[in-house]
Amino acid sequence: MRFAAVVVGFVASILLTFPSLADVSSLLDRADKIRSSDFSGFEALITEIEQSDETLTPQQMHLYNLLKGYQLTFTGKVDEAIALYQSIENSNASDTFKLRALSSLVNNYAVKRDFYLGAKAINRLFDLREKVQDETALESSYLVVAIFYNQAQQFSLGLNVAKQLLERDVSNRTQCFARHVKVEAEFELVKILSDYQYAKQSIEFCKKHNEVLVASIIIATMAESLTNEGRITESLNLLQDAEKDTLASQYPPIIGVFYALIGKNYLLLDQPDLAKSYGLKAYNTIQNFGMSIALVKSLEVLYKATEAQGDYPQTISYLKLYNEAEKAYLDDKKTRSLSFQQAKYEKIEKDNTIVILDKQNALLRTQAELADEQSRNNRLALTLAITLLILLFLWLYRSRKIQTKLRKLAETDELTGISNRHYFNDRAQRIIEQAQQQKQPVSFVLFDLDHFKKVNDTYGHQTGDWALRKSVLEAKTVCRSIDLIGRMGGEEFGIILPGCSVDEAVKVAEICRVAIERIDTGETEHKFKITASFGVSDASLCGYSLERLFAGADTALYDSKENGRNRVYRYNTSKPSLTPT
Repeated sequence: MRFAAVVVGFVASILLTFPSLADVSSLLDRADKIRSSDFSGFEALITEIEQSDETLTPQQMHLYNLLKGYQLTFTGKVDEAIALYQSIENSNASDTFKLRALSSLVNNYAVKRDFYLGAKAINRLFDLREKVQDETALESSYLVVAIFYNQAQQFSLGLNVAKQLLERDVSNRTQCFARHVKVEAEFELVKILSDYQYAKQSIEFCKKHNEVLVASIIIATMAESLTNEGRITESLNLLQDAEKDTLASQYPPIIGVFYALIGKNYLLLDQPDLAKSYGLKAYNTIQNFGMSIALVKSLEVLYKATEAQGDYPQTISYLKLYNEAEKAYLDDKKTRSLSFQQAKYEKIEKDNTIVILDKQNALLRTQAELADEQSRNNRLALTLAITLLILLFLWLYRSRKIQTKLRKLAETDELTGISNRHYFNDRAQRIIEQAQQQKQPVSFVLFDLDHFKKVNDTYGHQTGDWALRKSVLEAKTVCRSIDLIGRMGGEEFGIILPGCSVDEAVKVAEICRVAIERIDTGETEHKFKITASFGVSDASLCGYSLERLFAGADTALYDSKENGRNRVYRYNTSKPSLTPT
């Protein structure tokens, strides 16, 4: 579903002409049938239609616009395609054509990564689907929705829709895609496949019906599951057997995933040279395709392989790229989920509003009908009014609760309970601006837990999460109520200290450092040391700018790491080196 998008253009009033209506119908039908199997032939038919001389009927025009939208989607013109499909949805087209247009809209919103508008389009698609009898259009709508749910990180929903689709009498191509969605959703929910036999059957089914690319995607999912279970050799053999077919697909995202998974397996087999070779293949294949899980996987292989080779300068370089790519990918996943949930809650709110309006209308009708029975009417009106007020209060309460929950999700780091980076940056900038207006000092402390990856790798992510929460708790006890602490990403945290000079900020950082160093890890049933490195900057040297304060503290933090970790450094612009505390 990562194809390109569609061009807009033709409104219902535009006239195209053709040799005869019979020829027009034939050309349109042929183009509709071969659009996904023979794109070159499809484009030739579209060109032939556009160069003809007869006026299209309204329904022929709607079908032409659908096909034109498909052509534009495939050639990357997403915004124009969306406008074209919206014109069909809002026209006098048949319900079948409108359903096809909505399915294409959902697909194009996924291409644009606009999961909020995509979820809203799905709501309209569900309302329309009940009116459509055309099995091909219905089949397509189920498949598009299932794929969209997986891309929006709603894997339980994607799994349910895929199961519904597989229970219907669908085409071989649709069944292949539905099998892929089902396998992908089951894997993403627990990161281990429960039924490898079903995955193998799905691969063979897709290959049998010439859907080699989809088969390769299922193979990659199955291989990753085998790797996660420690079945490294099986995973490697599966990937290498399918490597030739995957390369023949010429589809970089899945080729990149294949190379990265092969590299990871070689890494687990303690063959860093081969791991690095495949990591580079993956990175070179995918680096120009923007943010993707393949990019994250390739960089993870590269930094771990160079580390195993002892090439630490390259390790640091790849690790930095990996951290940036992983953060961007995780942020994107979170944005997808939040966008989908926002559309979902708005739909609930809209439905509740309709219910209340319906009740209001019912009240007015009742009052009019019972006007001659005044006493009874008064009692009835009072009862209905109270009911309405209760419903309105409940609706307002629920709406406020949802809004509060969404705001908290948007502002808070889920693991540690402190500000996330986006909210921290927003609040910190306001604090800095206020300090500048009042000509007050303001300082910034940046700290990073030392060797945190080793804690995760040695004792597991649950222990690592405990270490993050405990370290934040210790830092919060040192901070004042007016100080702002937030998670910058991973094991890195920042503290804005309004009214604090750099000397005072260094003292706060030192107290934090000691408090973190004294953490007793016995609660985790593991014995290990937690330390943190600190960098401190202030407005007198860096200016009243969050970006410059962050850069100064980051430079100091880097020097703290370079000089042995578990120490506090302040930023000093007068020297090339930094000033340790």
